[in-house]
Amino acid sequence: MRPTAFGIDDKWSIPCPDALEWRSWDEEIALYDERSDEIHYFDVATAAVFETLAVKPASMPELATVLADKLEVQVDGELARMVAEIVRMLHEKQIIAVTSPGREAADFH
Repeated sequence: MRPTAFGIDDKWSIPCPDALEWRSWDEEIALYDERSDEIHYFDVATAAVFETLAVKPASMPELATVLADKLEVQVDGELARMVAEIVRMLHEKQIIAVTSPGREAADFH
């Protein structure tokens, strides 16, 4: 299956926040999605991305900056790939969605 293409400047958000219930502890999150009747457990990195998007839409570069601050590391290629993987996973589970199309598409790798 070919990776889904999204623009680097696409804004991501949580389209159905009323269908999600979550609790956080020790910087991790347990999330219940009533639409799928599934429970998801998010590590520190995924929780940081999710909590950012729970407040406002953000692009992958913005999410990378938030995550770098949280983990006290520099934004680099490895961190960008981590954010792309987190976004892909949350998108596949239909927890987040693109809110605005970007101009140029970039495949997830």
